[in-house]
Amino acid sequence: MSATCCARCWRACPTGIYFKDKQSRLHHLQPRPAERFGVKSCEEMAGKTDFDFFPKEHARAAFEDEQAIITSNQPVIGKTERETLPDGRVTWALTTKMPWRDKRAS
Repeated sequence: MSATCCARCWRACPTGIYFKDKQSRLHHLQPRPAERFGVKSCEEMAGKTDFDFFPKEHARAAFEDEQAIITSNQPVIGKTERETLPDGRVTWALTTKMPWRDKRAS
């Protein structure tokens, strides 16, 4: 039952949820980010980085945040970020980034 509950929450969440690896590549994407970035499916985004979707300055800042999280194991919570989407629209996001570790804490 808990897996079903998690799956329902994952699909219903109004914000974008995704996970990245140590190289900041996207994995385990919820459908909302794909819709936002104009790709047909989450699978098209998997393995890509912010550099594939955002201007260089935004992607660099996100990458630096993520690498600091990996190094320090400290999350970034409630950061306001200006985003320029691939179609040129400017949006704002309230971002929380947490370290994602496997069972070996790596």
